[in-house]
Amino acid sequence: MDLQDRFLNSVAVKALLAAGHCKAAERTAALFTRDGEQGAYSLYDMQHMWYEVAAGRAHTARGPHAAGAALKKFTAVVQHFADIHEDQFDFHSYCVRKGTLRSYVSMLGMMDRLYGHVFYSKAAAGAIRVYLKLYDCPPGAANGTDEETLLASMTPDDRKKYKLAKKKEEKERARKAAEEKEREEREKREREKAAGQKGGKKANTASSKREPDPDPDGAKLAATADPLGEAAKLVEMLVRHAGDRLASHLLAAEVALRKGRLVVALGAVRKAAQVAEGGAAHPDVHVLVVRLALAVHSSPPEHPVVRSVVATGLTTLLGDSSPAQYAEAWRITHGTASLAHRVAAGNAMVLLGAAGGAGEQQAATTAAVAHVTAEDLSSSPHDHVQCVEVHKLLRNTWGDATAAERWRTACAAAFPHSRYFGGAKLMALDPTYDFENMREAFGKLSF
Repeated sequence: MDLQDRFLNSVAVKALLAAGHCKAAERTAALFTRDGEQGAYSLYDMQHMWYEVAAGRAHTARGPHAAGAALKKFTAVVQHFADIHEDQFDFHSYCVRKGTLRSYVSMLGMMDRLYGHVFYSKAAAGAIRVYLKLYDCPPGAANGTDEETLLASMTPDDRKKYKLAKKKEEKERARKAAEEKEREEREKREREKAAGQKGGKKANTASSKREPDPDPDGAKLAATADPLGEAAKLVEMLVRHAGDRLASHLLAAEVALRKGRLVVALGAVRKAAQVAEGGAAHPDVHVLVVRLALAVHSSPPEHPVVRSVVATGLTTLLGDSSPAQYAEAWRITHGTASLAHRVAAGNAMVLLGAAGGAGEQQAATTAAVAHVTAEDLSSSPHDHVQCVEVHKLLRNTWGDATAAERWRTACAAAFPHSRYFGGAKLMALDPTYDFENMREAFGKLSF
């Protein structure tokens, strides 16, 4: 591949991020940055938003240990918009003084719509989801309970395989971390040497002007004492400036439910039902309606006026039905419309079962698994990403390893080229191919 082709470079970066090779993607993008300077710094200076959003999502997919890196990318995009908003003040007096009133009015209109930009919405939504995960599962909290539940649902042979695979994964992660550190040090020496040969003392001085980032991996961002408060700030901006997008109101409801602000959550759910395609039939809206109803039932507002407002609002959503009756009617009417609808119906079953006690929860989980896995993957095209999420839901959240394996087998037949599901036609990779060193690896590719 031509290393000087910017378009192919961008395509390769997107593919690497989609595959989870974040470091390799950054080094590939750095092929078009200035010599003697780290790629991440140049990409930030150029306000390379599509890259930062894609990188943030890739880091989010890596799991809780990469929350800091994900926040680093998402908040970089948020900061870009703050910088753009701040820069407008340089033009107020200039436009008036020069008499360019048409341009001035155009700029004012752009500033009014600035925070409604799609990249701001994507970055803010990504950061909010990471903050919510940090709130639900703080980094310092023990996470052995979920793993114990998962292990308890496995057979002895599966449990042994799981532990061996986990130990192997930890060793591989440690090996890659050591190699990554060594590679970064080597590349830093090469950059400094190249900068010195190209620009001499002047180049060295220019590259040394930038102060080192005090939080390169976003550890301080992930260690915030109030992740829910940080999420609430971003949600407020999304609702105010991107109120026509469903994600804004879904996330507003998520934050409000965690804060216990039921009136705010009710307003967000009702607004989401108005914005969503299909209204209350939308899968995400349905799950939120059930969660809101259960939250009101378990912790009703103390103030009588607030209690009356919430009760009236719930009536407009549920009608005269109880949460269980509403969920069952929704399942019968909409629960088989798509895989997303099946998952929403299953999640509602599990939520209602959990509210009824341990016995009901087990029965509800069994019914939810049966409802979701009844989807015929051969009947129509399905989304691979969504099928992967369903597999993780069955295996990790609902703890049914047997159902997860049946789902994996069905998906392997539906997606024969899938590496995740182990499809029969997946492309074998050269074992000597190194994704983490794309300068050398590109020489092994042909297009």
